[in-house]
Amino acid sequence: MQALEEIGMRKALRYVFFGLWQYLFAMMFVSPLRVWLLQLFGAKVGKNTVIERIRLLNLYRMGISGITIGNNCFL
Repeated sequence: MQALEEIGMRKALRYVFFGLWQYLFAMMFVSPLRVWLLQLFGAKVGKNTVIERIRLLNLYRMGISGITIGNNCFL
């Protein structure tokens, strides 16, 4: 409980939310679904982008809207 007091409830809930989001993102089995999910939550994803199985780190800091991926990228 001391850790929760130190970081605060808001940051703890944000961490849990993005942990669940990461699980949902991993369940997307094709690239267009991954791109769609990222765009749905505010990421900027360029045209002709392919996103394979990746793990996004520290999402709880800036959120998904802090992600920008250019055109013709393969991740």
